[in-house]
Amino acid sequence: MGSENDVPLEFELPDYFERPELVLASFTATVYEDLDSVVEMREALFLDRDVIGDVFDENLVAALEAIAEAWGPVADTRDSFVESLLAATPEVLSFYGLIGLELRAKIIGWEYARGRLEAALDSPNVETVGSDHLLPQPVPPVRTAGRLRRLLRAINRPAVRRVARGVERSLGAADVALGSAVKFIPHHEKLVEMKELLENLAGTFADQAEG
Repeated sequence: MGSENDVPLEFELPDYFERPELVLASFTATVYEDLDSVVEMREALFLDRDVIGDVFDENLVAALEAIAEAWGPVADTRDSFVESLLAATPEVLSFYGLIGLELRAKIIGWEYARGRLEAALDSPNVETVGSDHLLPQPVPPVRTAGRLRRLLRAINRPAVRRVARGVERSLGAADVALGSAVKFIPHHEKLVEMKELLENLAGTFADQAEG
């Protein structure tokens, strides 16, 4: 039991959480764009033979090319998914735990993992050229996710491993909010499946690179 001097914890929800449908729409658009970025970066991340050496695997090449071919139709579902989220009622969002403090916890947890990926991309062993941000900026605050505008060139194997691990954890952290959303918006399981496929591939690659 707490003492009489204990102060209860209180959380103030920022203004943007007053519109949970906007937060979810921006979050989901960001997940789409992150996946799009990973697909576009697949050669730099996973297939540079000079960097990864004995981890290079023809089966990985085939898997990545298959994912790239399959991603286009899945990416095309983004607008319909986002529009469905924007149309969701507070009652539905509340039922699925996508409002208030529950939504805040899910988004903040995802942002933390995604921030670790940003840190890996900003490490001294990763050289980038182009715009200011490799990944689109996340929510909160609510923003429109931008597309990939620069190329990534990892210059040593440890950097590639860290980035791959960051991809795995960032995509994995999106599961909670995304999993809740697809429960009431049917026909978008393809996004979750593609996310899990890339997440698992990145994790397996990172494991191999650590060996």
